[in-house]
Amino acid sequence: MTKGVKSIFALVIAFLLAAPFLPALAESTDLVFYHDFENVSGTQVIANAGENAVLANAYIGSGIAGNAVRLTGSNSYVILPNNVTENLTDFTLSLWAKIEDPKTWQRLVDFGNNNTQYAFFGLSSTSDI
Repeated sequence: MTKGVKSIFALVIAFLLAAPFLPALAESTDLVFYHDFENVSGTQVIANAGENAVLANAYIGSGIAGNAVRLTGSNSYVILPNNVTENLTDFTLSLWAKIEDPKTWQRLVDFGNNNTQYAFFGLSSTSDI
C-alpha cells in the first residue's frame, strides 16, 4: 500500500469510529407544537415547541421511551392550544398509541370547531385503525 492510500484509509477508519459520536441534526424549527410529556406541572403539559397543552381527566405514566399520557375513559383527553391547525395547509402527526380496550369509532386525535368541521384519526366501525 502506498503512503497516500494508507493516509486515506486511516482517515476513513477515523471517521467511521467517530461517526457514532457525532451529534444528530438539529430539530426542525418548523414545529407547530411538540410535547414529550416529560415536563408536566399539575394539569399543564409544558411544550417543547409551541404552546402548552392541558390534561383533562388524564394522567402521566411510564411509556416505552419516557413518559406517556394515560387516558382513563371517554372524558379523558389532552387539550391542545386553540386553532393549532388554523394556518396549516398540510402537516405531519406522529404519536405512539397502545389501545388496551378498542371501541368502535374510538378517536386518538380529533381536531375541529364543531360536529361538521373536523378531522380525526381513530378506530373504524370494526375497531381497526
